[in-house]
Amino acid sequence: MTEEQRDLLMLAAARYARTGEGRRIRERANMQQQEMARRIGITTSGLWRWENGRRRPQGDAAVRWAQQLTKLDLVSAQAESAA
Repeated sequence: MTEEQRDLLMLAAARYARTGEGRRIRERANMQQQEMARRIGITTSGLWRWENGRRRPQGDAAVRWAQQLTKLDLVSAQAESAA
């Protein structure tokens, strides 16, 4: 991953947390909070803080979160357009 890609993912993670969009994407994909937390390597309470704008996502976990949400959002959008 390039530095530019990492920077863009960090910006996306911050936006997902600030707007609550991360939670909406996860819920639309029918993914439980515990599953997302496990996938990105943080605690469920840590993810709750991110999703509710209480903490700013940081580090590698924030990058993994943005990657997961981007994938889930694309899959959901494709499923909706196919329906």
